[in-house]
Parts: sequence; structure tokens; C-alpha cells
Amino acid sequence: LNGGAINGYQWSVNPSSGWQGTGLTTSQAEIIFTQQGTYTVDLDLSTSCGPVNETMLITIQEAPSIILADIDDVCFVNGSVELDPNAVVDNGGIVNTTYEWSINPNNNALITANGPLNDPNTTFNALAQGSYTLQLSGVNVCDSVSDAITVNVISSPTITLNPGISACAPYTYTPTYNLNT
Repeated sequence: LNGGAINGYQWSVNPSSGWQGTGLTTSQAEIIFTQQGTYTVDLDLSTSCGPVNETMLITIQEAPSIILADIDDVCFVNGSVELDPNAVVDNGGIVNTTYEWSINPNNNALITANGPLNDPNTTFNALAQGSYTLQLSGVNVCDSVSDAITVNVISSPTITLNPGISACAPYTYTPTYNLNT
């Protein structure tokens, strides 16, 4: 003989957001967790022998998320220009999420990393004009994701004034120049 007849079921989840449930007053409840976090799930039974309660903790994790900030065209000056993709990452609640940058073109003569390629906060130095694609990938037990941006490093315009002249006053001079873009 076991524990008496069950007269009622009541499932509850705390916190009250981040999940949806059906059949919470039946023996076959279904709870769908929609957000990462730690949840307390309680089952209260009403039995012929009195109330019975059981509690469990459930930890829900998610795939990582990655957002890279777009970088407008950057002017190449003084031999290099720093590119900061301002990566915003969320590990989905999983500490062991790994990250990895990839660079296209992958050529140390054109672009170098200012930190380890497995650090989302790494910035880069473009050493030449060109178009560079920076991609950050993240992997955890739930999934893998990536985001990429393309940055155009353009030449700074140069200006050359035509040679000056030597003249006697009064003299009207209309300067001319060449602009290279």
C-alpha cells in the first residue's frame, strides 16, 4: 500500500516569466522554457494522506549571441589604422563558450590582431588599404553562431597646390590644386 489516493496536482514555476506551461493541474504538465536562467519547479500533490511537495531546480542555457558593430569606411594614415568591431557577446549562461575570430584576407602583412583570436574584445590593425571581413564565431553545448562585418580601409585624399610664383604688387593670384582621392 502506497501513499494514499491523489486528489489533485498543482505545478508551479518560479520566476513567473521565461516559460509557458499547459496542464499545470494534471499529472502530465508540459513546461516549455523560452529564456535562459535557473527555474524552481514545484509539484504540490493533494493526497488522501495530506499534502506532498517536491521541488527541483532546472537550469536553462542558450546558444551564444554575437553582435558586431558596423564600422564606416576608415581612412588609412600613418602606416596603420585600428579597427574595433566592438563585439557584444552573451555566452547563453554557459561559462565554457568558446570564441574565435577569422579574418579575410588572412594575411599578416595586411592586418594583424591586437590580442588573441579567441578573445571577443580583440581589435585589429589594418596595415594597408583594402576591404577586410572580420568574423567572430561562438560555440557552446547549445549551438554555434557567428557575425561578420566588412570594413573598407580607404586612402586619405591628398592635395597638391600648384607651385607658387613670385610677382610684384598689385597682383591677383587664383590658386589651383590637384586632388587625389
